[in-house]
Amino acid sequence: MIIDLETPLPYFLEIVSMSSFLPVPSNMAKLRTDWEHDPKVHVGNGPFVIQSWRRGDQIEMVKNPKYWQVSDVKISSIELLMLSPDTEMQMFQESKLDWAGSPLSLIPTETICFLKESQVLKMAPFAATYFFRVNTVAMIQGRKNPLANANFRKALALSVNRSAITEHFLQGGQTPATAIVPPEMGLSERGYFCDDSIERGRELLQEAKREMELETFAPIVVSYSSNARNAAIAQALQHQWQEGLGIPIQLEAVEPKVYFQKVSHREFQLAAGSWVADFNDPMNFLEVFKYQSASTNNTNWEHPKYIDLLNRSSVCRDSKERKELLREAEKILMEEMPIIPIYHFSMNYLKNDLLEDVVLSSMGQMDFRWAYFSDEI
Repeated sequence: MIIDLETPLPYFLEIVSMSSFLPVPSNMAKLRTDWEHDPKVHVGNGPFVIQSWRRGDQIEMVKNPKYWQVSDVKISSIELLMLSPDTEMQMFQESKLDWAGSPLSLIPTETICFLKESQVLKMAPFAATYFFRVNTVAMIQGRKNPLANANFRKALALSVNRSAITEHFLQGGQTPATAIVPPEMGLSERGYFCDDSIERGRELLQEAKREMELETFAPIVVSYSSNARNAAIAQALQHQWQEGLGIPIQLEAVEPKVYFQKVSHREFQLAAGSWVADFNDPMNFLEVFKYQSASTNNTNWEHPKYIDLLNRSSVCRDSKERKELLREAEKILMEEMPIIPIYHFSMNYLKNDLLEDVVLSSMGQMDFRWAYFSDEI
């Protein structure tokens, strides 16, 4: 196969390494549109093939005898079970599972501290960021929106004590985020502002008040998809902003399906969200907020220089120069603050101590190609 690109694409190899670009048999794809869901006709070229699939319950994979490096594959089969978090934890404790948690599921937040103290919790970097979208539109429901003011947005962002959230609540190796791009991608190691800069936040709030000619504000509504982790983070921010800046904060928990509709319709002031990397390049995060009209943006924010820098980076052949263009773009994003980054994710998981050489990528991909149980050697 030969692929001709219309323009240079610096991250082309990263994109084609994604699972969506894996080759499929054209004859089968034309014959059956659902071939990938039927184990009887499923065709794959990996180290394992599907033996059986019970929807919503279990997938059984077995070693692929036609794999090109079949002699390197030590595990004969893999069984994937669809379980509730509590059942998953119980089965792992009973030695009925060899792996629990990331990247396939989430370990309950309330168990993290105990698992860490028991020294059984494993952690690994994960290229994902938790943040709040900021609706920068001038008017909301007929009233002036203070979040349209950049200094007001920055006051909120700089006043957040992220370390308190990651160390005392999350406790799973997450790191405070003062940038949107995860540090694993090497764009900015230290971010663009200091965490918990409450004094600078107060100064910016006073500047915002002068610019808007306002002294008091109606409560700022912080919306989030209803679950325990989002609720705890929203409550922490409510406390920090009310105590540190004197800004009244109202929390709004929304059922998940309705929540994503609200965000896409931009019916919010501050909305919790996250972004997980699809491929290993900073553009994966920065392009999300490139255009105001993009379905991923939802902040009503757009900046011509930001767009220009991303466009130039897309055709730049020099890796160092391209990195500097992307860094400058992210700097604009953090100066304008249409999003407030909170933390970079970490993968939390448990595994059988005898299971070795499972490869985890920061993109959240697992590879059992070289995995083995040490007591079977």
